[in-house]
Amino acid sequence: MLNLDFSVPDALLLPKRVTDLREHLSKANAHWFTMSPEWVDADDSSPNSISTLRSCITAAHAERTIPHADSPFENYKTANARLEFRAGQHCGYTLPGPADTIQDWSYAIRFQAHSGEALTLLTLNFSDSNNYAFLQHVGGAMTFQDRKGALNVSTPFKSTEDCLVVAGQSDGRFWLRVNNETVVSETQATPDLAGPSHLFIGCRSQRAGLKKKLGTFELTDVIFWPDRNVLKADHEMTVQALDLLGLRG
Repeated sequence: MLNLDFSVPDALLLPKRVTDLREHLSKANAHWFTMSPEWVDADDSSPNSISTLRSCITAAHAERTIPHADSPFENYKTANARLEFRAGQHCGYTLPGPADTIQDWSYAIRFQAHSGEALTLLTLNFSDSNNYAFLQHVGGAMTFQDRKGALNVSTPFKSTEDCLVVAGQSDGRFWLRVNNETVVSETQATPDLAGPSHLFIGCRSQRAGLKKKLGTFELTDVIFWPDRNVLKADHEMTVQALDLLGLRG
C-alpha cells in the first residue's frame, strides 16, 4: 500500500462505487422490474401470458394493459429470463405514477432487438395534459420525445445486442443515454407534462389504435425513478452501477 504524507486534489481520487445495485436502487426510491421468473406472475389460463410484473425492491406492481379485441394478450417467456414483445400486439404493462406532477424523473430499460425496430419501449403518460414522454427505437435511432413535439432528442442506434437505455427529464430538458455513450439532451422548450401519470412498458397507453407503434423486442429489465433524473451529474454513481453490475450484457 502506498502512503502519502501530503494531500491530493479531489479530482485525483477514485470515485466511490456501488457494490450492491439492489440496495442502491432501493435507497434511490426506484422501482426495478426484472424478468426473472420469481418476479413475474403468469396467468392461470396460459403459461405464456404474464399478468403482472413485480418490482424486486418495492411493493409496486405493473399490470398488463387492455388487449385488442382482435388480438389476445400474449407475452412469450424465453429460457433466458426475458419477455418477448411482438409487433402489433398490445401486450404491455402499466404502473400508476406516485405523484400528480413530476418535474424530475427517469427510466431505464435493458432489451434486445434481434431484427427490425423495437418501436415503443417506455412511456410516461400524463393524463391531465393529454401528453406523454416516450422512448422508441425507430429509423435507425433511439428517440426520446413528447407526443406534442415540444422536445425531441435522439441518437443513432443499430445494435441488436443487449442494450441499456436511460432517459429522463429535469430542468426543462430531456436527457438520453444509450449504453456507455455520451449523454445527449435537448433544451428547446418545456414540455406540457402534468397531472396523474402512468408508466407504460412496451406501449404508450391503453388505446387500441396504436398497434402500428408496437414492435418486436425482448425485455430484461425496467427501472423507474419517480423523483430524480439519474443522468444528471450528481447521480453519476447510479449510472456507473448500471454499467458495472449486470445491466449491460
